[in-house]
Amino acid sequence: NMKSGYLKILFVFIYLLIGFNAFIYGTANEKKIEWDQIDLKLSETIDWLYREEYASADSVSQILIDRYPDSPAGYFIRAVISMKKGFYLKNYSDYNDTTKMWLKEAISRSRKQIKTYPRDARAHFFAGGAYGYEGAIYAREKKWIKTGLAALRGIRYLEKALVLDSTLYDIYFGSGLYHVVAGNQTGIVRFIQRLLPIPAGDAKLGYEHLNIAVEKGKFTQLVAIETIAFAHIHYSKQYRKAIDILNSLLEKYPTSLEFYTMRTNSRFYYALNHNQSEWQHLKSDLDTVRAFIKAKELDFYPWWLNKFNFMEGYFHFTEKNYTRAIFLLEDYCEQYPKKNGSYLTALAYLTLGKIYDLQNKRMAAISAYKKVRKFEKMGNEKKLAEMFIETPYQGETYRTRFIGAFTDLPNRP
Repeated sequence: NMKSGYLKILFVFIYLLIGFNAFIYGTANEKKIEWDQIDLKLSETIDWLYREEYASADSVSQILIDRYPDSPAGYFIRAVISMKKGFYLKNYSDYNDTTKMWLKEAISRSRKQIKTYPRDARAHFFAGGAYGYEGAIYAREKKWIKTGLAALRGIRYLEKALVLDSTLYDIYFGSGLYHVVAGNQTGIVRFIQRLLPIPAGDAKLGYEHLNIAVEKGKFTQLVAIETIAFAHIHYSKQYRKAIDILNSLLEKYPTSLEFYTMRTNSRFYYALNHNQSEWQHLKSDLDTVRAFIKAKELDFYPWWLNKFNFMEGYFHFTEKNYTRAIFLLEDYCEQYPKKNGSYLTALAYLTLGKIYDLQNKRMAAISAYKKVRKFEKMGNEKKLAEMFIETPYQGETYRTRFIGAFTDLPNRP
């Protein structure tokens, strides 16, 4: 009868509904269990990475690739390992190629996962992170269009991941990094942002998201802390805050060449602009970094080695060790004889001019001051050079007013 017919339809409907829900939620649970297992292995890599024990980290990434070949996690970690291993080395471009290869594998797995499971927030997270790292490599290679495209793809995936699961707090690191970096760009990068168009970035929002990753992130706490220090050095110019952050990181990872190099940078800018007593701490960090490089037998990137020499030369100037200062600063100027070769060349010539004036070598001083004119400025060194051409330097204290920008790019130490 009609009543029993309706009941049969109802039972069929309930059966299908139960089956559909079992399929959806069963699949979700299976994926959740898989991600939980992957999370356990990922957590093992964090400490290895920051201890710079890359062979151990790499062995974990291989386990992830072997056990979960369809997951982007193992390929992503392998890319991060490659990028970290090569970042400060002379042949960093070789590592860049390897890093990009693993990132493409991670992106491929992420996109396949998203196609099958469109609401998988973690797959979106890995896709966004992989595109973000890819953009960072293209930036170092000065391939600005590719940088912009990678950034655009990355932030789209990360924003989607946040919509899908706002409690997956590691997502906030990628979003925060993007907004801090994108929100502080000028020149060609800003032009490309408008051209594509790429979201301009909200630096305030970026810091908020980074702090969320610090407080609640599972895997991105350390890198979020490091990124905040990086932003204080290159964007907000809060060098003391950067030093304090790096001090805390070095307490946990006292042999980290990466953190020592960053703190050396922080101390240099802080001493140059705010606190002359910081030069002694800088010299100590320089000695430590060089000892690490020697002990690890690293073929360090000459850009950094030259910058270390400049820093030490300026330290000797402040200590009135003029012979050593002249040797290091003159050598630095020989390394970067062309305009725009280095943003520090003008300051090097200005400092040499000051030393020559203090040694009563007026002609040599004027010659050095005149060379300041043709190099780009990082503060008020051109103005000071013109002043000292007219009136010899006699030991007065003048702030260089470092205005900088994003200076840590190849060939611009």
